[in-house]
Amino acid sequence: MQDASPLPQNPVRFDSDSRQELPIARARPARNTIHAFARAIVGESRGEVVRSMVIGLFIAATVVLADRVKELSRSPNPAEWNFYTAEANDRLYEGPGVASPKLARVVAHAGGQFRGMASSNSLEALNANYERGHRLFEMDFSWTSDEQLAAIHDWTRYPGPSRSWGGPPTLEEFASHPTPPITPTTLFMVYYWLEEHPDAFIVTDAKKRSLKALAKIRMERPRLVHRFIPQIYQFKDYDLAVSQGFRNIILTLYRCLETTPDEAILRFAREHRLFAVTMSPSRCRKSDLALQLRRDHVPVYVHTVNDAEEVEEALARGAFGVYSDTLGPHDVEMAAQPPSVALGRSDKLMP
Repeated sequence: MQDASPLPQNPVRFDSDSRQELPIARARPARNTIHAFARAIVGESRGEVVRSMVIGLFIAATVVLADRVKELSRSPNPAEWNFYTAEANDRLYEGPGVASPKLARVVAHAGGQFRGMASSNSLEALNANYERGHRLFEMDFSWTSDEQLAAIHDWTRYPGPSRSWGGPPTLEEFASHPTPPITPTTLFMVYYWLEEHPDAFIVTDAKKRSLKALAKIRMERPRLVHRFIPQIYQFKDYDLAVSQGFRNIILTLYRCLETTPDEAILRFAREHRLFAVTMSPSRCRKSDLALQLRRDHVPVYVHTVNDAEEVEEALARGAFGVYSDTLGPHDVEMAAQPPSVALGRSDKLMP
């Protein structure tokens, strides 16, 4: 008996999907590849379709997040990666000439008033108010277009008979712009001024990228770190400020924490070493936060106060002192005295 006829040279298989005959040798690998690809994309059931979509979204989100992390790693904010050991930071507070700031009843706001001009942040204001007895000076700092710091509140206005800036200039443009009777003041000028006034301290108010400003000070003048008192605006800023070597830190509430519950502020102040807490007059009036902080031995400053009655009200509500454009140390010290001690003073504080 003769064997069954061999398969033809081009065997065929009936394809149930297309109702057509396809070459078996070519059809099976092609269909397997297509099915595998389809299963990888949409799965074999509705549940697998949903799962595949979720996985796809997760992969896409991961890619976006990775790109964002890469972008942040190139961020100009060096406070996030400038690492200093605790020993290196401790050495900033050792040796001759290292002074510690003392609490004062008044902080000269924006350097203090100069010739009737408030918020000048100028060398002239620093010098004039140093002579009045101030030793704590709050200073505003804004970034120039070439990533330097100028002592100016912002670029929309400038004190004195001067035009407004349309946007951040370069440091050279800022420093060379005539603004009589004051000198356009830069962070480098503040460094030199501090060297000449060893008992003065600067409270920083960097309007943007405040942590980068602190890291810049740490890199440029480590020997002056102890002369700066940073204001931080969020709880998370504290550890970064400490990591750059700053010890005397003010938690200020006006920018990000104005509506934060008192309990959260109190808890943070109890768990962290603070030089002071700064708040607005309205926050001081509307709650007992200042009184509670005083009970916890945390000094409170109220800003910005230029009126005698407001000073007395703030002190009565628990504040230790104020930021002021016009008031001198003696003025606020007298306001802090009991009435029997302050009988000889005038009804209005000296301008």
